[in-house]
Amino acid sequence: MWTEILDVATPAIVALFGALLTAIINSAAATLKAKTGIEIEARHRDALHAAILSGVNVALSEGLEPSELLERGVAYAKRSVPDAIQHFAPSDDMLRDMVKAKAEQAIGRALPIQPSTLPTKEALRRG
Repeated sequence: MWTEILDVATPAIVALFGALLTAIINSAAATLKAKTGIEIEARHRDALHAAILSGVNVALSEGLEPSELLERGVAYAKRSVPDAIQHFAPSDDMLRDMVKAKAEQAIGRALPIQPSTLPTKEALRRG
């Protein structure tokens, strides 16, 4: 009698076990994908910010004019971290805003809205 019941129930048990195993694997895959995606995005973000800050530091050390500083920072970021640029696809205006913000961080004070008043290397040395 138990053998007959087991013969009838075995396909259902196997199907239920397969569905449960599939759900567990799908859940694990989704978690891994989400975690990996977040980590990749964080790496791209950190790389982009670091490249922009490096570009600003180079531009400040060269004493570039404000408009040149903004363009140099954008160009530096595009050359340094093309994968991050491709990932986020920021416009040049967005990159200029980021460069301006990093320049403000680098010199320790807010810059006026007009980038033409960005201090030169000599002005920064004088304090």
